[in-house]
Amino acid sequence: MTSNNNTLTLNTLYVNAYGFNDEIADNFPASELFDARSDFDYGTDLKAVAVLMSFVNERFFKGRDASGVRRRVSVSLINDDEHNLVSDANVLINIPRSIMTKEIRVDLPLAYSDIVTSCRYRIVVRDESSKKILGEKRIYFYDRLHLGKRPDKWYEPLKGGLMPDEDETLYKQYCLYPGTFGRVSFILSDNMETPMLLMPEVEVRFTFGDSSQQSHFVTPERLEYDLNEFRVTAPFVVNELNRGLTYAELICMDYPIAGFTFTTCGEAIEGAAEGEFLESIEEYDNEKGLGRFLKSLKTSESGATTESMTPEDSEFDKLLDDFIAGEMQKTEETPEEDFDTVDFGENPKDADSAGEDESAEDSKPSDNQDSSENFQLCLSRLTGLHGVKEKLSVYEKLVRFNKLRAENGLAVTSLPLHAMFMGAPGTGKTTVAKMMGVMLRRAGVLSRGHVVMKERATLMGPNYSNEESNTLQAIEEAQGGILFIDEAYQLYQPNDPRDPGKFVIETLLDALADETKRDWMLILAGYPDEMRRMFEMNPGLKSRIPDSNIYIFDDFSEGELMEIAEKYLDRNNFTLTDGARTALSDRLAADYKNRDRTFGNARHVMNLIQTEILPAMAVRVMSSSEETIPSISEIHASDIPAAISKATKNRQRLGFTA
Repeated sequence: MTSNNNTLTLNTLYVNAYGFNDEIADNFPASELFDARSDFDYGTDLKAVAVLMSFVNERFFKGRDASGVRRRVSVSLINDDEHNLVSDANVLINIPRSIMTKEIRVDLPLAYSDIVTSCRYRIVVRDESSKKILGEKRIYFYDRLHLGKRPDKWYEPLKGGLMPDEDETLYKQYCLYPGTFGRVSFILSDNMETPMLLMPEVEVRFTFGDSSQQSHFVTPERLEYDLNEFRVTAPFVVNELNRGLTYAELICMDYPIAGFTFTTCGEAIEGAAEGEFLESIEEYDNEKGLGRFLKSLKTSESGATTESMTPEDSEFDKLLDDFIAGEMQKTEETPEEDFDTVDFGENPKDADSAGEDESAEDSKPSDNQDSSENFQLCLSRLTGLHGVKEKLSVYEKLVRFNKLRAENGLAVTSLPLHAMFMGAPGTGKTTVAKMMGVMLRRAGVLSRGHVVMKERATLMGPNYSNEESNTLQAIEEAQGGILFIDEAYQLYQPNDPRDPGKFVIETLLDALADETKRDWMLILAGYPDEMRRMFEMNPGLKSRIPDSNIYIFDDFSEGELMEIAEKYLDRNNFTLTDGARTALSDRLAADYKNRDRTFGNARHVMNLIQTEILPAMAVRVMSSSEETIPSISEIHASDIPAAISKATKNRQRLGFTA
């Protein structure tokens, strides 16, 4: 909805009701304290309703000759049931022609006596010149005194689980592919002292293995078979980075009331989270989530409760330790890991040594040797990347050499730690970064070895002027591990001296020069030409990243793309007929020949299989009129779509986005 002359558009509208002692009362504009909620609890300390609006200057798009926008806007809180104005305010929106968007916060004063808890309310934003409504949002208030309990006691959680597709069965584990949606469901009972016609909304917040989050606000739906019970269902998007361990938390008015863990990789395991496995996890992290998940599996298999599991249960403790050590990396899968699984268990057993006597001390390698062999083995399993493998092999040996000297009390020369990865999407940059993190942790160079993924958008934040604080926070998150900035060249805009990306680079350079914080590694990644340009124009980066730490990730060849596809299909129990293998090879060869600089490499292969080949196969199998259903694992030549010529279709960038 736009105002007169189409000069001003209300882009977003967020609301937050607060009391005198709330954080938002003393901070302005406090954008980070707003979200998409519509329901608010309140008490006698009610002070105001804050309205955060983002306006778009439509004249920004009309060239330099256009003037700025200057409009007066009213913001009103209206009681829809009693048809009266509760509170309002006016604000002048002044956006210069050179600015595209502007964020405005308006606070509407309120008192406890102004609100009737059973009524419906609406925030209305109006252009006072044209009297046109720019936007509105319906909101509801819930009186804590009237309901008699804190919001975390309004509902009683009964069970929760993962619900894939349209299946109503609850699962603890289910394989979901990138580019698809999953759902979780919570079953709750009404625990309020006062009956409510409209139940308060709740937030379902997903925390994934890569530390990213998704959130939805949902109004519980009453179950037909039990009017005292409610279901909360919320979707989430699966992508290459967030597949694996996931924590779904149920929150009411900022109070956590339930939470459970599940995984989106592996064979389906039916079951719901109940009892202690449905309790919220305070200060959640992957290790706590994995512990909860494995204990829930242990309980469901044995019928025992966790209270009966003693510290002497060494078999389970070993299982838990091995899982945390070896699977933590798997829950942080990347697009590249989809095409080549990297196993980093602390003590993986080589298939070639299965017949050896493990009790023979003379034949048992040292931990240092074992870790090196594991790293070299994982390195060899990566498809392509011959130049990267060679440099990494040398670097790993140098790291081990330093560790050996340190263990024997000899002087150690400082190794250049920070690096630059240059290559197109899907060439294995993130996978190699995670391998380096594990290797450097085991060598004692880094204390944790985890990888924190960032890009321009996350370092900029929703509002300019937060670049320095966001960058410092990212560096703090990466302490003990690696800060990986993808498409880092976007931070360098030589044609725009006012671009805030330069403040991110300056903050990074200051941190790299801080000798008191050496327990972290910076990896800058992106397209080769743009990365070189940024590198050459920033002497500070050149002094911190030597040529030996610049890695070139070449595009995969036709044969390597086919190898990636075959590994993926084999790992997911699909087979290719001879005709399908030929058709797939021809298709990938054509795609490789017609590739441009944005070619997705391994991501392109995954996209082709998941969005074209498997859907075509599903249609063929399920449309069969034969008495015997065709094989659900065998891919035919007819399932492989032919290549589309550039002459008939402009090429788009491939790969999923979060």
